[in-house]
Amino acid sequence: MTEFETAYMFNEIVNSMSTMSMNFAALLFAFLVASVAGANRLSRGMAVLALSAYVVVVTVTIFIFSRLVLSFGGLSLQIRDMANEPGSSLAWHELRHASDVTLTLVPYLTILIYVGAFVGSLYFFRECRRGKFQL
Repeated sequence: MTEFETAYMFNEIVNSMSTMSMNFAALLFAFLVASVAGANRLSRGMAVLALSAYVVVVTVTIFIFSRLVLSFGGLSLQIRDMANEPGSSLAWHELRHASDVTLTLVPYLTILIYVGAFVGSLYFFRECRRGKFQL
C-alpha cells in the first residue's frame, strides 16, 4: 500500500472504532437503565429472553470492535515503520514515536475494558433483579 492509502485506511479504522465505541456505550447504558427500571419486574422467562438478546448483541459488537482494534494495532505498527523511513511523507504522524509495547498492548487492553464493562453490566442486572437497586 502507498503511504496515502495507509493513512486513509488508518483514518477509516479510527472512524469505525469511534462509531463502534459509541454504539457499545449506548447499548451498555440503555441496558443499565433498563436494569434499574425493570429487572425486578420481569418474569424469569422474560429476564432470560432480555439477557439472551443483550448477550448476543454485545458479543457481536465486541467481536467486531476487537477485529477493528487489532487491525488498528497492526496498521499502527506499519505506519510507524513507514514514518521512520527517510523521506517519508508520514514523518508528521504521532505514531512515529510510539513504542512496540504501546502499539501491541493497547488493542488488548481496550478489548479487556469492553469485556469488563459487559461482565459488569451482567452483574448489575443480577443485583437489580435481586432488588438491591430500585427507582
